[in-house]
Amino acid sequence: MNSSISDISIIKERAYNCYSVLYSVSISEYIELVEQAYKNRGGIEKQRAALTTTTAKRIRQRMVEDIVKGTVLPPIVLGIREEVTSELDKDKFIEIITGIDRSKVSIIDGMQRTTALIEAAQLGEIGSDLVRVEAWITPSTNFMMYRMLVLNTGQIPWSLRKQLETVFYGFIEEITKRIRGIEIFQEEERRRRVGAGQYQADDVIEMFISFATRKSNTDVNEYLADAFTKLDLIDATSSEEFTNIFCETLSMLSAIDKSFGRSNERSEGKIPTGKDIFSSHPARIGFITAASREIFGRPGLNKPGEPIERASKIKMQVEIFIEKLESMEQDGLSYFLDLGTLNELLKKPSGKIGDFERAFFFEAFKTLFEVGFILDIMTPCWRAH
Repeated sequence: MNSSISDISIIKERAYNCYSVLYSVSISEYIELVEQAYKNRGGIEKQRAALTTTTAKRIRQRMVEDIVKGTVLPPIVLGIREEVTSELDKDKFIEIITGIDRSKVSIIDGMQRTTALIEAAQLGEIGSDLVRVEAWITPSTNFMMYRMLVLNTGQIPWSLRKQLETVFYGFIEEITKRIRGIEIFQEEERRRRVGAGQYQADDVIEMFISFATRKSNTDVNEYLADAFTKLDLIDATSSEEFTNIFCETLSMLSAIDKSFGRSNERSEGKIPTGKDIFSSHPARIGFITAASREIFGRPGLNKPGEPIERASKIKMQVEIFIEKLESMEQDGLSYFLDLGTLNELLKKPSGKIGDFERAFFFEAFKTLFEVGFILDIMTPCWRAH
């Protein structure tokens, strides 16, 4: 394939064993490269809908008009999930970019500029005009999220969560491959949970954020704009082992979810069966946040020692816990879960139900972690709040 790529400049980042490559490419070739990333994460129309103010619409329309006239945009930053086994040179870079699986491409910074380029391409003959791109080539989705957060530390963009979802598109696929038996539904699939071990992609992203910030009661749309949250996320994602620990924790949650889901005896209330415990997103957030606190410590106060060692210890405790649950007959499992007590304590007449439930389940699972998963019945956990 003949490529329009030119003006290639390559810098290797030793700290994370990845490459920053600045290059020029035709607008048409750039659009072809990122088209699938757009379609997979909501498409151009969804990006347009976010710009509802008259001022915002006028700004982008002006950008489109300028592109048609030949203006040069600031470099757009892409993430390329690819492991480079030998030293990267210009020929190797062109080979990677032209042959890359498009599902491995993420837009880290430049969603609006990309949308403007696509609109401009529909209005005029600009396909051969050049656009500057910076590509970060790394096998780690974790590092791409870190780069995206670092790029945005000086601003509070409305699209921070959208960018997280874009970067996480590949990560969701990675999780599905790494965690046996888990199912993660993308928004466009319009599927609902019918069994244990099934979760919506947006919920997994929120669990990741809660795991990184170690806080359960968060309005994600507002909270992501908070500077301290961004620092928490940057600190978490700068660690190469962080993603592995999150995946291990999500795998533990899924395994417990399936074991709880074996209980079919119905109880009156919001959580009628064992499967419904982790059908509750506040319960998932509570478990994930409690795990993060146990592994890393309180926000801003890290525990001494290695988090990976604490995560491994918890994993062994969970495996023993699962064996105990799996050995129980239906009556024994029903007694152990004590859903009657759980439903009674979840009754709340008024106020912010969601915040109450997140705090409730955080305290419940915090207790479970504190006792090392050694319990004869879940009642002490349900009564912890």
